[in-house]
Amino acid sequence: MVVVTPGFSLQAFLPLIRGLLKDGHEVHTIEFACQGQTRRELEAELLEAVQALPPGQTLVAHGLGATLALGAAPSVDRYVLLAPVLDIQPVAATGWLASLPTSSTVDLSQPLAWNGFPVADLLLGDPVPLTCASGPWVRELQADVLRGSIELSLERVEQDVWLGVSLGDEVAQIEAVIPASRHLPHRTVSRLGLNALHGRDFSHGAMLTHRIPIRAAMKALRKPR
Repeated sequence: MVVVTPGFSLQAFLPLIRGLLKDGHEVHTIEFACQGQTRRELEAELLEAVQALPPGQTLVAHGLGATLALGAAPSVDRYVLLAPVLDIQPVAATGWLASLPTSSTVDLSQPLAWNGFPVADLLLGDPVPLTCASGPWVRELQADVLRGSIELSLERVEQDVWLGVSLGDEVAQIEAVIPASRHLPHRTVSRLGLNALHGRDFSHGAMLTHRIPIRAAMKALRKPR
């Protein structure tokens, strides 16, 4: 089961989906409409989608999609998470975004500049096609940023969780993700990038689309449970 992050286009997940199919996996996806859902409502949609599938699923997610997946804590066999947002280390750009007014639907595909720089480029790094997201969910994220933390009960996630992280990620920052991940009872953290001799550190966008993070996720999936 691949969770398409709210606000991200399904097209952004195609490199990952192709990798899963090439590796012999049957792939199911869940996308979220922009209909004014709260975080709890999005989590409920995810739970319902997982429950409609046969048992033994692996849940694959990226970024804030991974946050929703861990918050919902569905009954899957394991989690494979690229650049999961487990906690927040606010930066100037996200603090500014957290102060913006929102409507029932937030159009993320429209260019937005902060101090003359495209916000998507600053945070995502490599380009990723964006769509829209639920306004109430975005407002909850804004509150998380202003508070400086995300409320996640990671201790209740009993399955094996693999997490791929990179120093070049400005959204799922290593300084926030790794300490928070220690609350997961069974977790494996793989640091991707220069420290692993990959030639570059990966941005938040590249952690979803670049062949090296995708290969790392495939390798994690091949490991026996």
